[in-house]
Amino acid sequence: MILNYQQCLDKLSKIKMITINGVPTQIKEVPELTKGLDPRVKIQRLKPKVEFSKVDDTVFEGIEIGRIRQGMGFDNLDISEGIIVKHEILDGVPVRIYYPINHKGLLPALIFIHGGGFYGGDLNVVENPCKAMA
Repeated sequence: MILNYQQCLDKLSKIKMITINGVPTQIKEVPELTKGLDPRVKIQRLKPKVEFSKVDDTVFEGIEIGRIRQGMGFDNLDISEGIIVKHEILDGVPVRIYYPINHKGLLPALIFIHGGGFYGGDLNVVENPCKAMA
């Protein structure tokens, strides 16, 4: 059965807590277990390429890197509630710290490194998923 985006979000919102070696761990099951290319991805790949209203025309050594960068995001919704986003620079590296507005004391941490290879995407590409994890 193919679920729509909202149905997938609903399934992902169900959290099972277990303890592994004394560490409380959240488990979120994959909404659909299918083999091969996800049908939604397949449909997206078959669609004609979208022209951007504001084109990034950056060219480097004859390569249109601006257009490549623009195609590196993915559509997603902000499903978070009550998350604070703090922008900092640590040793010259821009970072964002996400935490719940009502937190008290120390919290567990997850370090997420955006792997854009310094040519595609940016922190904004993964803003909503990072807020959801927080």
